Amino acid sequence: MISQGAEARVFSVQFLQRQTVVKQRFAKTYRHPALDAKLTRSRLNMEARSIVRARKLGVVTPTLYYVDTQQSAIYMEYVAGRPLKDLIRAGMSDDDMRAVGAQVGKAVAALHDGGLIHGDLTTSNIMVRDVDMRVVVIDFGLAHNSIIPEDKGVDLYVLVRSAARERAAERTQESFSFFNVCEMNLSMCGVHLIASSATCLTHTPTRRSAPSPSRMQLPSCSSTSWRRTRRAPSSGAPRLTNSPRSECAGANGQ
Repeated sequence: MISQGAEARVFSVQFLQRQTVVKQRFAKTYRHPALDAKLTRSRLNMEARSIVRARKLGVVTPTLYYVDTQQSAIYMEYVAGRPLKDLIRAGMSDDDMRAVGAQVGKAVAALHDGGLIHGDLTTSNIMVRDVDMRVVVIDFGLAHNSIIPEDKGVDLYVLVRSAARERAAERTQESFSFFNVCEMNLSMCGVHLIASSATCLTHTPTRRSAPSPSRMQLPSCSSTSWRRTRRAPSSGAPRLTNSPRSECAGANGQ
């Protein structure tokens, strides 16, 4: 077993004579068995679809080999590399940080431009290959489809906070530089949806000013609000002589 998260366990096995990673979702004992089976199957299918869709959008992801719905497992390509979190803590050169930050920004831009939200975009879910330093996005277990700018902004916020947490943990210039490079590429990658997502985090809606008196439309005499019948006053109450309808009729010369 490679690792275990809150939703699944990750194993390294041999599948069709290839080194393969198997992500198997385990049952949650605190849920009803029927509900747990339904949610597990739904999230398994959504994760597999998200991986395929991300590859169609041009994002480098592990190749999907097989989906076992009976065992709630996904068989995918083994990525020979290291998580971005480990690279930040170990220290990276300026050129490598710029190259990786640009790839991360373009990958997130492609996902959001295609209406796909990763849901858990942390430095642990971004792999960097040892051979060519290519960025590979993994773990689409919380991915979903959305075109709402707030959802895209949350995705960016999780990524930026994850990089900032690594910077605070190590207090190194390398982490700080990656934090700046990644944020710069996310906002300047050329996709307007990413720019709007980053803006919505700090945008405060302005209060609409009141219309000028010249643009205000006063109700006419034919308006239904001026033709409402009023209850006749009691004998003891004083009678109103100037009603809105009488004033309107007098203003029109009727």
